[in-house]
Amino acid sequence: MDQDARSNSLEEQRNAQLMILACAEGKAKDVEALLAAGFPPHYQEEKEGTSLLMHAARGAHLEIVQILLAAGAPWMAVDRHGKCAGEYAIACDIGDANRKQSVIDFILNHAVMAEMLLGTVEDQTAKANVLEQQRESHDYLGGTVRYERGRLVDQVDEGVMMEWEAPLMEAHASFLCGDDGNRDILNVGFGLGIIDRAIQRRKCRSHTIIEAHPMVLEKMKTDGWYRKAGVTIETGRWQNVLPRLVAQGKKFDGIFFDTYAEHYRDMQGFHAWLPKVMRPGGIYSFFNGKLLAFKFCAYSFRIK
Repeated sequence: MDQDARSNSLEEQRNAQLMILACAEGKAKDVEALLAAGFPPHYQEEKEGTSLLMHAARGAHLEIVQILLAAGAPWMAVDRHGKCAGEYAIACDIGDANRKQSVIDFILNHAVMAEMLLGTVEDQTAKANVLEQQRESHDYLGGTVRYERGRLVDQVDEGVMMEWEAPLMEAHASFLCGDDGNRDILNVGFGLGIIDRAIQRRKCRSHTIIEAHPMVLEKMKTDGWYRKAGVTIETGRWQNVLPRLVAQGKKFDGIFFDTYAEHYRDMQGFHAWLPKVMRPGGIYSFFNGKLLAFKFCAYSFRIK
């Protein structure tokens, strides 16, 4: 390596160290200056894969998070342990809960807006991609999954569901089940069963689960879900199960949708079934993974 190359390498290393420190310590002016000088907002450390956004989220530095996202930092990037900036924010242990929540909310809202914008683009090109998307769903359902260390991963080691989602699932379950104990609840997509355990901890009249993956269904049998009082397991893809439920006259007061290897058009198709399977005043909630790129999009609302 010649002298100029060594000098450039050392300069890049020094700038990387300065940027990581600035993001971790919340030094907004330093971050802006380095970005203005051409430092890439998408930079990730080689060893652990920690991104600048992750460093900022771990310290609950909202201004830094805003600066990085505005500069184009990828909110969906993951480190070498499969964790994203949202998970770093959730795991942040600072004492100021409001400050921590503001960072979580900002990343989530940014992700939602990005997904909806990209969803519009995807919808415009859906006809060209429909066969590829169908193949992706078929590959997932025909492939293997593994339960390991609080995660459910597919055959290419992508996260289907992760335990860090538990606080969000608790919030969804609380909203869906309410306090009256007299609601019929439908969950589409079992995964790790996080929201289904949360539903079981609350009172509801009935609890129906739609799940399509054979290996997930086997795990549900092993864990006793088929024997739980008030729980009904509907086997198959929701596209095939919902017509059967409608034909049986089934209606629900709360519906949760969280599938994998599906896209925006699939979700639109599911929404078309809501008036047929939901009672007036029912609550619909979702936390969906393949709207486009990443599993970090959540909403709940009441159907009138």
